[in-house]
Amino acid sequence: MDKTVHKFHGFHHLTKQHLDANIPCLKSLFELLKMAISPTIVIFIVTLIPGVTLGQGESVKSSDKKYEELLQRLEVLEDRLRESEAKREALAEEVNRIKTDRMIMPTTQVQEQKVAVAQVAVQPKKPESVSGMTAGWDKGPYIKSRDGRFEFRPVGILQADFRGHEKERQINTDDTLASTFDIRRLRLGFEGFLFEKIGYNFEVNIDEDESELIFAYVNFGHIPWANLRVGQFKEPFSYEVLYPEKYLDFVERANITASVAPAEDIGIMVHNLGNPYAGMFEYGIGMFNGEGIHLNDAENADMEFAGRIAVLPFVQGPEWTKKTKLAFNLTYTGEQKRESGFRARTSEGFDISPRFAVEGERLRWGGDVQWFYGPFSLKASYIRAEEEQGNGFPDLITDGWHIDGTWLITGEEKIHAMESGWELAARYEEIRADAQESFQILGYISSDGNPVTIRDNFVRSLTLGINKYLNYNVKVQLNYQHDWYDNSLFTPTSRKGENVLETGDDSIDKILARIQLMF
Repeated sequence: MDKTVHKFHGFHHLTKQHLDANIPCLKSLFELLKMAISPTIVIFIVTLIPGVTLGQGESVKSSDKKYEELLQRLEVLEDRLRESEAKREALAEEVNRIKTDRMIMPTTQVQEQKVAVAQVAVQPKKPESVSGMTAGWDKGPYIKSRDGRFEFRPVGILQADFRGHEKERQINTDDTLASTFDIRRLRLGFEGFLFEKIGYNFEVNIDEDESELIFAYVNFGHIPWANLRVGQFKEPFSYEVLYPEKYLDFVERANITASVAPAEDIGIMVHNLGNPYAGMFEYGIGMFNGEGIHLNDAENADMEFAGRIAVLPFVQGPEWTKKTKLAFNLTYTGEQKRESGFRARTSEGFDISPRFAVEGERLRWGGDVQWFYGPFSLKASYIRAEEEQGNGFPDLITDGWHIDGTWLITGEEKIHAMESGWELAARYEEIRADAQESFQILGYISSDGNPVTIRDNFVRSLTLGINKYLNYNVKVQLNYQHDWYDNSLFTPTSRKGENVLETGDDSIDKILARIQLMF
């Protein structure tokens, strides 16, 4: 190569004839360039030498100016050839130091790639950093990290109700049952998650007299099939208990659910509720105080144990069967003493049985089924509660069942968090409170002057409703409900005097309406 390059020293002294005679040397030069530098540079150089053609009939234009430019460019090429030769020699030395089982091409680009890969391989993986926060609106306001590992959402719900009754009646021995407007719920709080796996929820209900803590818990979701939840939250029981109030198909829950099913309590639970294992199995098992929201009765040392098991047996079946869920629920509380047992009542607050002092064990059990398909849904539930009175008295039995159906007449698919549509709903239910032997209501007499003696009471109810989902945040509900009673002295009645119970009507009609705002 050195000899060939030497031939071109002093090229500016050549004549046109000399240049024509040295065309073969130019070709040799370009061959050397192809070996030393990339093809892209060769093409670039060719474009810089107008008038030179390397092929049959090669020629050089006769312009003196062009010759001068060509000579200058060839001098530049001499410098580049020297640089390329130096790089090639350095690269050859580097290749000799690398011990591999395969042939390595002596190019700077390949070597740089190998060095870069080696550097990446030895570097430890760095954790993703939070590059900042973002805020917006997704069915409600939120603030979350850009990597999605942290989220904070303010939540709120307002339920403004109207309750209309055909005429004013006394509720047993207590308040007056009258038409009224009511703020059924006003709740504010926040929810979200930390480090992607740790969920939290805090929520209070604001009443005219005080604020009541509803939710205050942390949920550790590191194991998908075994989440751990600690704090105050809903016990794992009937589906209607677990449904958030904002997603209810009717203004009020069924009578049996509102009367004896557990609700929020303080405790600990292992579960996969909302995330069935293999899409087929769901459970929740927990231990609670058994006293209700924000209560801790130190006198009752025995805890309440609650469990729910649900299966979706037809997820691999026909489309119309896939969203079928069957569940069994159970709670058990050991020896405890309470001033009063369960309060069996209807949705507008009518007690269908007096409250008794209880002492002993308490057992609740039941089952439920849910079915969804397109715009339709069917749900049913049975619940039974058994309480020991102690002192030789028989157990108090309260049980009931209900069946619900809904139809989105505008064709939307039925889900919990509806965003649009008109929906028709119907529910039939029964509830019975049975002391298993006759008892006397102390302090009251009947209109004929005799003691008021009662054993049980039985109420049947039919509810028809229509729901309008304006969007996710706004829902309007209208329910008509008719109740039938089978104990004339323990029905809504216009009492005669303060302690005289008259025979009341055996049925009552009412209208329940609600406007719900939530985020």
